[in-house]
Amino acid sequence: MPLKQTFEREFRDLRLRMLRRRLRCVFVLSTGRCGTQTLAHVLDASPDLLACHEPKPHFLKATRAAYDQATVPDRFRDSFTYQYLRQRYVDHRANAPLRAAVHQRLWFAECANRLTYAAADLARYLPQSRFILLHRDPAAVIRSGMRRGYYQHHAWDRHRIVPHPDDPAAREWPTWNAFQRTCWYWQAVNGIALHLINELPPDRSYRLASADLFDADSPALSGLFEWLGIQSPSAQELHQRLKSPLNAQQQGAFPPPAEWSDAQWSDLERIAGPVMAALGYSH
Repeated sequence: MPLKQTFEREFRDLRLRMLRRRLRCVFVLSTGRCGTQTLAHVLDASPDLLACHEPKPHFLKATRAAYDQATVPDRFRDSFTYQYLRQRYVDHRANAPLRAAVHQRLWFAECANRLTYAAADLARYLPQSRFILLHRDPAAVIRSGMRRGYYQHHAWDRHRIVPHPDDPAAREWPTWNAFQRTCWYWQAVNGIALHLINELPPDRSYRLASADLFDADSPALSGLFEWLGIQSPSAQELHQRLKSPLNAQQQGAFPPPAEWSDAQWSDLERIAGPVMAALGYSH
């Protein structure tokens, strides 16, 4: 490698190492289809925070690799966080919302469900980072996923997670239909998020149910701003921003939960029961 390129890389690495310890980032962990865009819209109402929903790049390959490896590298340069900071802060060719937040001395929040797979890496290498687990009733998420074509014909299916070889679900996976696979997806993603949330101290972790997100008067929603220690938007502003759900599923056909068969409810309970119980859902 030419000397100039070597120097530039070392200087960049030094900047990232210095930067990572003072970044005030909030990462929203979720399955998707539970209000992440609305949450970004609500968080962004605070004058102390810059929030965005699924900014590019989406890190589809990198987050899938983080899930497949299921380990946190010993070297910062080998970590997902290193790649993340390069794209969100250093690389001027990419959308750089994190850079904008740092320059404005704001908290930065990213609502992108894919980051759930790399959350342990982010938590380790960004010591001031915080994590919100946004969760929604499994039946609602699964129906939305089925309407979108999860594990059938969705554009991102090639990057969607599947059971690890040591997961008992791996034996059944080849015979499962899309509904059963989406049940597994709900429990797998929430299980990953729960594991991290339960390991982190209270000042770095927060649980928020989708039902509370869409209730402007919910103590859980107002408590979110208190937990971050940032200025909350006014009650009027919250009501205005929550007036209409963002990114609601409009296309695709799949029966509502009230019309599901006993076999489908049984599959959901069998596949996702423990995680449902941990998050307070029962059917």
